[in-house]
Amino acid sequence: MYQQTENKGQITRFTYLKQLKQAMPKVRGYLIMAKKMTWTDMKTKFPDEWLLITDFDLDKSGHLAAGVVERHSRKKDEVYQLPALNKPTAFRYTGESTFSGLRVHAIKHNIL
Repeated sequence: MYQQTENKGQITRFTYLKQLKQAMPKVRGYLIMAKKMTWTDMKTKFPDEWLLITDFDLDKSGHLAAGVVERHSRKKDEVYQLPALNKPTAFRYTGESTFSGLRVHAIKHNIL
């Protein structure tokens, strides 16, 4: 898969990365981002999508304020099933939640 250079059969880092990029499978909806964005910008750029966010900042109340979008997809499984990253991550959905609360759920299912 990787071509060796004339440099004593060794693969240079540049050649390796170039070939790795070409060999990577293209998954629909999967994109690696490198720019830190605010939560508002993420919701605007990726409406109704699941996000895997790294290098994130939280506000004083513990809500996501900004971060780097590593993966995004309309399908939750595509974001969760890809190989895990070895750094702190946050998963968020940019659309509206259909969950109306635990009390409504309990009443609807005759738990209360």
